[in-house]
Amino acid sequence: MSKFFYSHTAGIDASADFLYISILPSNEDVYKKTFKIKHDINGFNHLFEEIKKVEKEFNTKTTIFMKSTSVYHLSLFHFLNKNFHNTFVINPLIAKCNKNVP
Repeated sequence: MSKFFYSHTAGIDASADFLYISILPSNEDVYKKTFKIKHDINGFNHLFEEIKKVEKEFNTKTTIFMKSTSVYHLSLFHFLNKNFHNTFVINPLIAKCNKNVP
């Protein structure tokens, strides 16, 4: 897990209609305010462009994490995994138990 400490990270929460995205650079600042996009191919393409912009600006690859949310994360996962190889799905129970870890 320590290999992710020095890479940019995108956290995604997927629902039926929207995706909520936070992008954090390796220095733990917030790259930009959490944003919401539609859960469709246009939203996926917008997210792709945002991640590419971050990678170009900071000259590093982005690691992407999303919670397993019923079936809502599946189409996004396959889209992102095809374009970014550091894409991971996290069990929501594990994400919740680590919520307040410093």
